[in-house]
Amino acid sequence: MSRPDTLFHRMFEENRDKIWGHIFKKMPGREDAEDVNQKCWVDFATALKKNRPKKPEALLRTIAERRIADFYRKREKEPPAVEIDESFLEHYRHGSATTNLLAWAGRQGLSELEAAILERKFILGQTYPEMAPELGKTVKALQNAYSRIIKKLKERYHKGGKS
Repeated sequence: MSRPDTLFHRMFEENRDKIWGHIFKKMPGREDAEDVNQKCWVDFATALKKNRPKKPEALLRTIAERRIADFYRKREKEPPAVEIDESFLEHYRHGSATTNLLAWAGRQGLSELEAAILERKFILGQTYPEMAPELGKTVKALQNAYSRIIKKLKERYHKGGKS
């Protein structure tokens, strides 16, 4: 019967390339794949300390699949990152940030609610739970609205919209 650390080393040597390849092809980028791969091996080592599985390869593959699923679940809950274009930054530097944001948002075809969300998020640094009572919306409704804002801005950017 192998000690857990010996089994770990054997499994690592025999499976590191297979597991890495499996994870890498399912992840959006190398850095994300490296993070998931590392977490997978830590989880596997932890599991071996608790008990010796009958099928360690199956356990390792299951851990990898769960870590990949966890990555995408977490990613779905986070709003997409937004890049503010240079015209907004220029307006921000030369006057009242809120006034400039509202004017810029209007030119982008955003509603008052959408402009208020951007103002609270980027100028006031509020979180969705902090915004919700002030705007009379649920956290989920604000997250959905923010996703729509990003979609609108991306579409406008790709069409060469106004700044």
